[in-house]
Amino acid sequence: MIALQELRLGNKVLRNGIVVNVDNQTFWDIEKYPDQYEPIELTEDWLLKMGFEKLVHKYYKLGDYSVSMPKDEIRFIICNYMESPPSVKIKHVHQLQNLFHSLCGEELTIKEQS
Repeated sequence: MIALQELRLGNKVLRNGIVVNVDNQTFWDIEKYPDQYEPIELTEDWLLKMGFEKLVHKYYKLGDYSVSMPKDEIRFIICNYMESPPSVKIKHVHQLQNLFHSLCGEELTIKEQS
């Protein structure tokens, strides 16, 4: 199940195991049928689809932002800070989409695999 207040138009979620884009109809559906929807676990594949470049170990970079995936914890990091950069713990694709949009004012583009 996923909380409505966590979602924005254009976020990706799973409906009965199928990836869907959140639109106005989705908000209504989630309210009526919450058990049909769940967040998408953030994985390396999703990071690569969203344009992140894999660096060393479990670090991925896109512009001035990076994601680290050591062990069972995923962190979104603002890279351009001089000392210890601020970071936020995340688990799901929609959380990364929302953070990126809030900080950059842009949507993450999902690349379809061929």
